[in-house]
Amino acid sequence: MGVDKKLLNEIKQDLKTAGNTDRGMTTKEVMVALAPTIHERLRAGEKLVDLYAIVRAKLPQEARLTQTSFKRYWQDARQEIGLAPIKTSGRKGPRPPAVTVDVAAVVTAAVPSPEPNNATPRTSTASDFRTDSEEF
Repeated sequence: MGVDKKLLNEIKQDLKTAGNTDRGMTTKEVMVALAPTIHERLRAGEKLVDLYAIVRAKLPQEARLTQTSFKRYWQDARQEIGLAPIKTSGRKGPRPPAVTVDVAAVVTAAVPSPEPNNATPRTSTASDFRTDSEEF
């Protein structure tokens, strides 16, 4: 295999210039850059869906986001920068105390008694046995 020094130098030059191309920002990098502004707007009372519509309209076609990806990138960017979560919905105030139930009382109330209250106990057990004729 004959590789001369001229060809080797050309390959080295191509490798050096290959990394110098100006690449655009990824969508995640865009979200990290926009995170402080988005956080500010959310604290002012705007909804994340409205901010998504604004960002999506400005992004080029090849960098368009779905709403789910936007929310995920927003969460990742917020955690990466260290911004506090903004809770706009959910339970307000402390939870009511849990109601305790006496399980034994519920079980005994649900199980019927084996004998009805007006029944008399049987004394004879003769009818409990089967009588077979001896002719089979």
